[in-house]
Amino acid sequence: DCETNYNVITNFGDDGYDYFIAAKLDENTTNHLERAMGSKEEAERFEKIVVPAGKYLICETDRMRYPVTQTEEVRRRAVSEWLPSSEYELSDAPEIAVTHWFYRESDAAYNQSRYVELWLPIIKKHG
Repeated sequence: DCETNYNVITNFGDDGYDYFIAAKLDENTTNHLERAMGSKEEAERFEKIVVPAGKYLICETDRMRYPVTQTEEVRRRAVSEWLPSSEYELSDAPEIAVTHWFYRESDAAYNQSRYVELWLPIIKKHG
């Protein structure tokens, strides 16, 4: 699906975070990555990331031509406005950004329907 991009964000800290461009691979490709990528060197560039099952707060940007410009603000608002007033907090799991890059040549309305889903891992607050 060339219209959907997956990004996985892990290891948040004061000095930054790790950002991965991700794809879900079928089992055959995963088991034979060297052959699929054409060389051992190319296969070694990949890293397997396991996203544990759990609850996620899913937030979306507006529908627009370049929705990635809103991603940081949507996350900031979710963490600073929604989470404090809820019974949840962020959990120690990867965050996922799913970008829907709809495109049709000469179809401005369709191209303006792009958006990003932010999947923020949450757990119930203790106490």
